[in-house]
Amino acid sequence: WASTGALYAAFAISAAGLPPLAGFLGKGFVLDAALAAPLTAVTWTVVLVSSLGILIALARAGTTLFWAGQDESAATAAAAPAHPAQRLALGGLLLLVIANAVFAGWLAQFAQSTARQLAERRPYIAAVLGAKPVAPLWTPRQGLKK
Repeated sequence: WASTGALYAAFAISAAGLPPLAGFLGKGFVLDAALAAPLTAVTWTVVLVSSLGILIALARAGTTLFWAGQDESAATAAAAPAHPAQRLALGGLLLLVIANAVFAGWLAQFAQSTARQLAERRPYIAAVLGAKPVAPLWTPRQGLKK
């Protein structure tokens, strides 16, 4: 039961965007990008207040779930051992969250290069259609061309 609570706490920290897990890195990238936006203060306020709200909600849910008084049937059900597949899934998810934080620099570079490629439309069009685009065989107004 304690390991489930510890996993919940780790996932809540990541979801709320607290350091050192990956949620904090993503929030940091958003706040850094907001510096160039015209409404920087509004963006920062929304991001930080929503993170605080998420943290409060998850903390309340965790205390209600793990520390609140439970009746005897709920305590018996909660004390039942988890299925090995459930433990494996939670452990794997935690490893992915940690790996996301460890490889954040590489992932950020990958995401930025992907965004750069998506913003440059001409190389994509050339790669898909070739150097000289061909006329479509079907158009909405003319239908299928013969």
